[in-house]
Amino acid sequence: IIHWTGGAAWVAQHYYDSYLYTGDRTFLRDRALPFLRETARFYEDFFTIGDDGFFVSAPSNSPENSPENYANGQKMGSAMPTTINATMDFALAKEVLTHLPEAAEVLELDESEVTTWQQMLERIPPYQINQDGAISEWMHPAFDDNYHHRHQSHIYPVFPGIEVTPSSDPALFKAFETAIEKRLVVGISEQTGWSLAHMSHVWSRLRDGNHALECLD
Repeated sequence: IIHWTGGAAWVAQHYYDSYLYTGDRTFLRDRALPFLRETARFYEDFFTIGDDGFFVSAPSNSPENSPENYANGQKMGSAMPTTINATMDFALAKEVLTHLPEAAEVLELDESEVTTWQQMLERIPPYQINQDGAISEWMHPAFDDNYHHRHQSHIYPVFPGIEVTPSSDPALFKAFETAIEKRLVVGISEQTGWSLAHMSHVWSRLRDGNHALECLD
C-alpha cells in the first residue's frame, strides 16, 4: 500500500495490549515502551503543523480506498490512494501517544519525553463528521467520502482500537456507527474472508449481533 505509514503504530497496539493482559512490567520496560517511543519519534518527524495549529499527515493513505471525487467511477475506488490527513493516521498516532505516558507512569520513569508526547497529543486534530453524519475517512476538505469500498480503516477508534465507545462519547460513537452503516451499500458479497472476520468484530463493538453472525456465517 503506497504511502501508508501506520504499520508500526498498529503493531504497537499489540505490544501494549500484551502488557495489559499479562501485567509483565519487564516486557513493558524492555520491549513495549522502546517500540512505542520509536513510533512516536517517527510521527514527530513526519507530521507537519498546519495553519490551524494541528498536525498535517502527508502523503497519507486510507488503505486501500480513494476519495469519491478522485475515484473516477471505479467500483472499488482505487484511482488515487495518495491523500492528506487520512483519519486512520491520526487515530493510530493518538493511540501511541496515549499509551506512552501511561507506560511511563506505570514504570515510574522520569521520562523527559512525556511532555513532548502530551504536546503532540494536543496537536492531533479532532475527528470530523461529514454532511451525512458519518465520521470522515479523510480529515481534509479536498477529499469526499467514498462508501463503495469494503475497507473501513477510519473506524479504527472503535475497532480494533478502543478509544471511542458508547459510554466514552455517545455522539461521536454514533458518527462512527453511521460511517459503518454507510458501507452497507457495498454489500456483504464484496467482503473477503479476512474482512468478514474483521467486520464481525466491528459489528460486535456496535452490539449488533445479527450483523456479526451474518459475517461469521
